[in-house]
Amino acid sequence: MQASGLHTLAGAENVPLVCSAAKPVVSVGETILVRAYAASKDVSISWSVSTGKIFGNGPSAFWDFHTASLGHHEATATSITRDGKRQSCTMKVLAVPFLTPKGDRVNRRCLLAANGKEKSGYGLYSYILLTRPISKAHIERNEMALRAYWAKMPALSELDRGYDPMSINTAYIFVKRMPQQREVDAQDLVKLYDYDRSLRVIELISDIRREGPLIVASRVPLSTYAGGPLIILYDLSIFPARTIPPYVDEFLDQASQQDFKASDAVSRLSLRLRTVIGVLSEAVPIKGDLNSILSVISKK
Repeated sequence: MQASGLHTLAGAENVPLVCSAAKPVVSVGETILVRAYAASKDVSISWSVSTGKIFGNGPSAFWDFHTASLGHHEATATSITRDGKRQSCTMKVLAVPFLTPKGDRVNRRCLLAANGKEKSGYGLYSYILLTRPISKAHIERNEMALRAYWAKMPALSELDRGYDPMSINTAYIFVKRMPQQREVDAQDLVKLYDYDRSLRVIELISDIRREGPLIVASRVPLSTYAGGPLIILYDLSIFPARTIPPYVDEFLDQASQQDFKASDAVSRLSLRLRTVIGVLSEAVPIKGDLNSILSVISKK
């Protein structure tokens, strides 16, 4: 399966195309990010893989190992310039059985337009909640969080039929309207983002005024939330923009390892995140205590 797209990276001619995978060893059932780095401008990049499926286009794509066989496998990126010059690069990864008991490792993003409702029946509902920026630093945090959230996952619409909905973490982004263009980036999403709807959800689940960005996870859709089930509230507002991506990455990585059918899935996810935040904060010291970053809420 192949995907192609355009990207523009300035650079010298005759620089080789370079590929990388998010990890060299993957468990069957995982989805990993693969990247191709080209120096030429206006390069079309297509992807092919020896097992599983590839989603996405341009310099980044997602390699889905849910149908992969065990062993060594290759992903190849091929670039073509406007004048027909072609380059390719190949990376290898090793697919192994699950190393530890995990959930089905399926994170999928979805835009939710005004008045739209989430589909019921998914294992976990995640949301990135932003407030209207009031400073340059706030703008940078919003854009960085959206970029990390958006780039980490393929779209829900690209998921094959036959998956158990309870194995899926559906990651929602509120927008005022659906984008007209096919290719969307973080800056486009900032312009389309529905801050009013986000604020209503924040006020619904939290008694504290929060600037955000926030990531919220719930076992039930928040559009119809009326209290009861536990909600994880992950507040990224105290982090400098440049340090936000690893915190977003770890949330999604940990969420993808949960068995959403278990009654204590949200509590276990919270405990995992507390450990991860503690480790990450050793590398980049943070202001504030852990409870101000991560909390578990149950509204009555």
